[in-house]
Amino acid sequence: MTPLTSKQEAFARAYVEIGNARQAYATAGYSQNNSLATQQKEAHKLLHHPHVSRRISELQANARRRAEAEHGVTVDRLTEMYLEIYESSETRPAGKMQAIIGLAKLHGLM
Repeated sequence: MTPLTSKQEAFARAYVEIGNARQAYATAGYSQNNSLATQQKEAHKLLHHPHVSRRISELQANARRRAEAEHGVTVDRLTEMYLEIYESSETRPAGKMQAIIGLAKLHGLM
């Protein structure tokens, strides 16, 4: 793949973070002296540039993987906490039931 210019890379990263092509265009350091209409047109062209759009897809996939991994860690930790509450000899029956309900909700069973 042809390497992106530093501004194209900055645009791709900003677009993934912001989700708005014109704002990403400005954030990446492209000229803000143009009219908003021109900025939007140029941002649209940049967004659909083959190498830039491919890079955006890569960055979005990486962000999804990180979010899924973080979600998995959170679910695992919360599961441990609910099980600790449930298994504690100090937890009353109502607390155990709340732990079961919390655990079921966490795993999408309720």
